[in-house]
Amino acid sequence: MKRYYVIIVLFLFTAVSCDYSDSRLVIKNNSQDTVVFDYALDTVLHERTDREINAILEDTIPPFEERNKSIRGVNDWWGIIIEKSKNKKLNLFILKKEDLSNYIWDEIINRKLYKRYEFTEDELDEINWIVKYP
Repeated sequence: MKRYYVIIVLFLFTAVSCDYSDSRLVIKNNSQDTVVFDYALDTVLHERTDREINAILEDTIPPFEERNKSIRGVNDWWGIIIEKSKNKKLNLFILKKEDLSNYIWDEIINRKLYKRYEFTEDELDEINWIVKYP
């Protein structure tokens, strides 16, 4: 009986300690601006709450640096996003941090103060999941 207890405890410890995430996507900032990243299931940038904008602003990519964009909880999260998207592509949006500080979200959308990218999973595989801005 004690042996089964030890096996169960070890199994639970192993299951809890597993940390799944999909960190294949890399955004490489080749500009002099600090940028931020967003994605959508649609081909257009949608309205964001102040809380969502603040979360986006916390994850900046400094000039001439790159960052992995990782989503915890699922090994193939980016693949799931692609499957669920309207165009079956990963729709990415890169925005200058300065623009997020100077304009309200509606102005950013209306003035198109962002760069939009769209990739199929095969296209992302071809570029090793590295998206270069600009």
